[in-house]
Amino acid sequence: MRYWKECYNSYKEQFLVAPVWVRLFALPINFWDLEILEGIGNSIRRFVKITNFTQRGRYASYVCICVYMNILKPLLESVKLEYQEEVWQQPLDYEHILFCCCCCHEYGHPYKACSLNQPSMEELKLSQEQITPQDKNEGFKEVPYKKKNAKGQ
Repeated sequence: MRYWKECYNSYKEQFLVAPVWVRLFALPINFWDLEILEGIGNSIRRFVKITNFTQRGRYASYVCICVYMNILKPLLESVKLEYQEEVWQQPLDYEHILFCCCCCHEYGHPYKACSLNQPSMEELKLSQEQITPQDKNEGFKEVPYKKKNAKGQ
């Protein structure tokens, strides 16, 4: 949210920071304390709050926290947590975030669909030249088509 200003044009505005809900699946119950969840949120970006359902312990499978994030930066996949000499990576699940390309860091498409990740025309020609027609059918036998008669015999 921003303060209203004269001549506001939503098409020209850039929103770099946005509140994002993050789910922490299979988080041990020892970490379901507000101070600990705030520390986890601050390690992701900047902690805002937790859901009422999390506060009441309504869901046992995950915790949901809200953090302010710069949406132009790459998203963290996990955070490192430590408890009594035990260390593990906690995966992060972002709600309602579009695919983020790890090649160009743009949102809206996965890595496989990135234009920077696509092979050039020269690479495509080279790969097609390496496959000969004999190689395509290697190991397969052509089966002749047999038409069944109308009675199903």
